[in-house]
Amino acid sequence: MTVKRLRRTAECPVDNQGVSAPREFMSEITQQNLYLLLPFKVSWVADMLAEDEHISTIESIRRVYSSAMYKQLEQESTKRWHEGPVSLYQTI
Repeated sequence: MTVKRLRRTAECPVDNQGVSAPREFMSEITQQNLYLLLPFKVSWVADMLAEDEHISTIESIRRVYSSAMYKQLEQESTKRWHEGPVSLYQTI
């Protein structure tokens, strides 16, 4: 298998795994751009919840979005976005 390496550019820098991201996203996390991280966090937590509770993915997503954990996660000031999916899942 051949892995194509992405070139580093000023408009779209590449991190050490070869993944590119917009420069404004990489500078800092603010309340205005936090929403870009949330779908990834929610999907990881929802997958774990669906598997552990034997419920549908849709139901697990509903539970995550209606949880107190998500209310904290969507507030940048709590810094919960730093936490991994296991830590977030444990607080649902």
